[in-house]
Amino acid sequence: MAMSLVNIAVHHPRVGCEAAGCGHVAQAAAGDIAHQHFGSSSLAYPFVSASLAPSPVHFCQHTAATAAASLAAVMFRSRSRTCRSGVMKRRRLQRCHCVAFAQEAAVISPETEPLRVLFLGGSGRIGVAAAAHLATRLTPRAIHLYLVGRDEQRGASALEELNNKLRCLSRVSSSFHKLNWTAAGALDGLLAELQVDALLHTAGPFDGDLSGSVLQSAIKANVPVNVDVADPMEYIANARAMMQQARESGTMALVSAGAFPGFSNVLAVECARRLCAPGNTNSTVLKDLNFAYFTAGLGGSGPVNLLITNLGFGEPVPVFRDGKYDPQMIAGAESRRVPFFIKTGDAAYKLVGERDVWPWPFPEAGTVAEYLGITGNSSTGMGTAPDIWNTILVALVALVPRDLWRQRWFSEGLAGFSLPLVWVTDQFVNETHAIRVEVTASDGR
Repeated sequence: MAMSLVNIAVHHPRVGCEAAGCGHVAQAAAGDIAHQHFGSSSLAYPFVSASLAPSPVHFCQHTAATAAASLAAVMFRSRSRTCRSGVMKRRRLQRCHCVAFAQEAAVISPETEPLRVLFLGGSGRIGVAAAAHLATRLTPRAIHLYLVGRDEQRGASALEELNNKLRCLSRVSSSFHKLNWTAAGALDGLLAELQVDALLHTAGPFDGDLSGSVLQSAIKANVPVNVDVADPMEYIANARAMMQQARESGTMALVSAGAFPGFSNVLAVECARRLCAPGNTNSTVLKDLNFAYFTAGLGGSGPVNLLITNLGFGEPVPVFRDGKYDPQMIAGAESRRVPFFIKTGDAAYKLVGERDVWPWPFPEAGTVAEYLGITGNSSTGMGTAPDIWNTILVALVALVPRDLWRQRWFSEGLAGFSLPLVWVTDQFVNETHAIRVEVTASDGR
């Protein structure tokens, strides 16, 4: 069946890097998609923009780069309402990134003053990478980066790493603030003190804050821009429920603005736009929506990623069936084979090829399907390498009761047990990541 789809395959050997964007959407340049939706190709992933990173870009940096790009797009692009199609670009960003709410423009500090951006989870790999990406690639303005975390030692190391990356940029300054943001009133006090222009929340897993307390604090403090990389459906629903309060406080918020969910949502809407483009048909009805992801190597993201994966096996997968939202308890089951290439001549054929993926509760199978109004089914799948990990995970999910996966002590303990094994296999598996998004129409295209 013909369809609108996009493949992005990325390969990170130990030295250098190679990237390939293949398919109907990405054939010209995946950076063009970012240009349409973010307003500038420089706001794309490092691996799909015109200039590739000169050194390996790890998985955590994929999420960091997209989150930073989302934050920059809201801070800067939303103000350019006089630019041709500027408003359309902003609206595409909103809908693709599971935006909870947004107003006409984020009111940030004037250009005569430094921007003030707070990174919650700033001592982690994603927080540091996002801060560096924002300062070096997304704005020429003077900026102060506030890294916020719970551990002073990790914070000092993170600040040193960040300063090393930014040592040639006199317009950038940074500092670390120790804070247990889960303590009542702690984040409120810091936000009142710092008066930041934007807050980027990467301190996962987000299942520990389903009520969205960080977002509540941002709204209370009238923070102009709030961006996070959350993925639980309950969190997204609670965030959306704060729409009116956010509008009243002048807060523009993006939720789920990472790699997937996040950039994957942009790709899906782009596929749908191509199917519905003038010249195809004036009455295109979108039918099915499929997301598939492949990742080999943790890239330093460590036990948090393993914990999040394990917890997800106890949650329903938010999919559509026959045009209706119908979550299924199928995480880790019903494995399927997915080609991460369009044709055998594509670079993605060699880099990734076909891979087994298993369902996991990524929210985009529900949120994007709802936005697009599909009439058929949606799916989301994740696969890893080496293949033995897929086999082990599927077997464990079949043996262990779903309720047990939801218990943090169990999923955290399993993550800690498997982490050394993952680190060992990562030494022999080149880091490779791929995204495949498919959208089909009811007329067979």
